[in-house]
Amino acid sequence: MSVPPPDETPDQPEVAPQVPPPPDAPQPEQAHPDQPPQPEQYPVNADPYAQPAPGYPQAGYPQGGYPQTGYPQAGYAPAGYAKPDNYLVWAILTMILCCLPLGIVSLVYATQVDSKWSAGDVAGAENSSQQARTWAIWSAVAGIAFTVLIVIFVVLLPLLGLLPFMFMDPSTGSSTR
Repeated sequence: MSVPPPDETPDQPEVAPQVPPPPDAPQPEQAHPDQPPQPEQYPVNADPYAQPAPGYPQAGYPQGGYPQTGYPQAGYAPAGYAKPDNYLVWAILTMILCCLPLGIVSLVYATQVDSKWSAGDVAGAENSSQQARTWAIWSAVAGIAFTVLIVIFVVLLPLLGLLPFMFMDPSTGSSTR
């Protein structure tokens, strides 16, 4: 077995001698002699969406976005709260059958309940729910009171003869009874 000389090792590959480029080959751009050498820049065609190397955090925003402290996320109510009733059916029925102006107010509040709830405004949703209920009740009371007054003045009083002016002859000014 022969032993290699000390300057040669069998594990290292052989290196080819450096040959200078031909004189007509294009030369790389040389920096101005007064400028210091520039550090190596990132490659121009680098993929901007490339994933970071494993074990290194991604620069920029924290994973999962910024934490929302104190505010519930949209579409979710805090735990322990049930969605309040919007009384939409009541609002529509009292608007059509009882008192139109008060029913419209009730309908406006009833439509606000779901949008406030989905925005996370629990107190606003509960307030709109109570307002919708209150205005629907007032609309129903006004409609019933108006119906009772119509029945009294149009049906009962003329039958009892308590409203003689309804039977007056406009040309003579006297009662027709």
